Amino acid sequence: MHYHPLLEMDKESQRQDIANPRHKELQKELKELKKRLNKCERDLGRLPLRYKKDGTLRMSKRLQEQQKQLKLQLTRAQEELEGCPERIDLSEVKEEKFKEIGTEGKNLWDLAQSLVWNSRKKLIELFANFLPNPRDLIPVLPACALADREAITRCRGWIKTNPEAVLIRLEPLEVPRFQAAQIQLCQVLNQMGARLSNGKLLLYEVGERPNKMSKK
Repeated sequence: MHYHPLLEMDKESQRQDIANPRHKELQKELKELKKRLNKCERDLGRLPLRYKKDGTLRMSKRLQEQQKQLKLQLTRAQEELEGCPERIDLSEVKEEKFKEIGTEGKNLWDLAQSLVWNSRKKLIELFANFLPNPRDLIPVLPACALADREAITRCRGWIKTNPEAVLIRLEPLEVPRFQAAQIQLCQVLNQMGARLSNGKLLLYEVGERPNKMSKK
């Protein structure tokens, strides 16, 4: 269950666009200009009121010139930002192209993994009806690969097929209550009427080794 399926990356992606780095630079530059302009106007507003001999208000020429230049730079940056696309083709930045990640193998593995755990969960629910003691579920349906010989998932079996059905005969478990649960499980599975893709009915039974069946 620790297997990691390979992700295919042979096909080129249909989307070969990325965020325009120049657009980000202009946004950052615009933000910085607005910050500097606000500071400049704040400094102008904090200057003490002084008047010239003719009675007109005396202003700081340095701050006024700085304010003028910042407004011009801000206007140019806004115009350039409006004409700058947010995304550009990857080929304008580098020659490499994005690859499309093929997840079909991973999706199939995830599906198989979920089927494994859901099937085990369903088996536990079925066995819970036949074995009232929850501790009996551990030897009959172990979680590890090194299962006990009483495990129904490790017992031997034989297969016989005919034009209508495929019959699976399981070797009886030694413990009587486990064998009874094994038989009841086969009966429940048969009632489900499961069929293979070729239309054959899938049937289960518990019994001794038959003479004319191929061992599996």
